[in-house]
Amino acid sequence: MAQFEIDIDLCLKNRKVFIVTNTSKTLKKFVTASFLGELQWEAKEKLGLNMKSKILLSLEKDGTPVDNEELFKKMEATTELVAKEVSIQNDNQKSIPKPEIQTFKNVQIKQLVKKTNFGLKIIGCRKSGNVFISEIGSNGSAFYDSSRKLEVGQQIRQINGESLIGKDYSEIVEIIRRTKDTHIVDLFVTDLYPKSRRNSIFFGM
Repeated sequence: MAQFEIDIDLCLKNRKVFIVTNTSKTLKKFVTASFLGELQWEAKEKLGLNMKSKILLSLEKDGTPVDNEELFKKMEATTELVAKEVSIQNDNQKSIPKPEIQTFKNVQIKQLVKKTNFGLKIIGCRKSGNVFISEIGSNGSAFYDSSRKLEVGQQIRQINGESLIGKDYSEIVEIIRRTKDTHIVDLFVTDLYPKSRRNSIFFGM
């Protein structure tokens, strides 16, 4: 069901410049990213690949796959990578059911200690164009500072007053990035489903 997942804390890290090329080596582009998911998205966009496809990134110099966040962190700026489009045999994405309720609330999250993580992950859904909370880390500010008002499965309609409705991956990342110097995230969220139904709808997306 999820077209993309975004870790809010990774959006707030410093970006690095990379060089990506297609498998035929006929196109080479500069991209900037602060985490692997953003690098993959930007590579697809800049190289004109199918935005709904999955891609594999590998080091141009020796073919080493770059497939996790730890490897991304170790890469130096201007590292050259090859982006290969991978076909997806089975698209097992679920469909989100129609909303059963609509309860709105504003929730403000403050970083409790400088450099403390927010501990919040969100997903964007292809068909609806909506964004939902997918994970709340037990050690992050989102868990402690929101007075437990945030829950997995809630729809996020706005971040710091900016609407997420219909926004794509890069637009959402930039909205999150603009909160970097404030150390505060204001969320306008909606409960669309009873708490008893959320796990069955959103677990494993």
